[in-house]
Parts: sequence; structure tokens; C-alpha cells
Amino acid sequence: MIVQLMSLLGTTLVLSAYFAVAYTGKKATTPLVTYLNVLGSILLLLTACALFNVGFIFLNVAWIGIGILSYRKARNVRPDEIARANG
Repeated sequence: MIVQLMSLLGTTLVLSAYFAVAYTGKKATTPLVTYLNVLGSILLLLTACALFNVGFIFLNVAWIGIGILSYRKARNVRPDEIARANG
């Protein structure tokens, strides 16, 4: 039961991040989207480990890594570059 709840919550977080980018115009590198993706993937990773689903483990480790890298990249952008990009 706990594994199923973790799976549902993780899926909800990852889909919420996707929805935020696809339908509200949020950038994928914003802290909110990154946190939703990383936290959701951590929950899904724990679920995959509990069920020993190797493909799902690999997918979520990669997803967590991509989320962290995109957040770090966004934090390294200079303020003048942000101002230029926003017009």
C-alpha cells in the first residue's frame, strides 16, 4: 500500500511539472518545476527499487540527474542575460 501511494504521489509531482511547462508557460528550469521533477522522480525511484524494476530505476536516476543539471544551469545564468531574454 505504501509503495502504491509513493508511486501515485511521485507520478502526480512529475506530471504537475510537465503541466506547468506545457500549459502555464513556466520554464523547465524554474525552481518549482525542478523541485517537482526531482521530488517526484525520487519517490518513483524508491518505488522502482522496492519492486526491483531496473529499467524504471535507470529512467528515474537519469530524470533526477537532468533535473539537477537544468537547475544548476539556470542558477549560473547572469542577471543581465535574464534581462535580455525577458526583453
